[in-house]
Amino acid sequence: MLEKIINILKNHSETSVNEITKDSLLIADLGLNSISVLDLICEVEEEFSIEISDRSIIGLTTVEDVQKLVEKCLEDNQ
Repeated sequence: MLEKIINILKNHSETSVNEITKDSLLIADLGLNSISVLDLICEVEEEFSIEISDRSIIGLTTVEDVQKLVEKCLEDNQ
């Protein structure tokens, strides 16, 4: 799952895929802005066939945060 998220992130960041880790900060390390975070979330929703609430996006700071949110959404959909 983390690998899929990192592959999606490569479309939104100029950071090399090899440099993106679960601890990478979406804004400070990867250079995302609010619009690119929303684009990222849309792609993640499509990739994993989930729906992420707007409220959930507010707390996202790291790549791992995105992973945990996806895992939670997948659990909730079961």
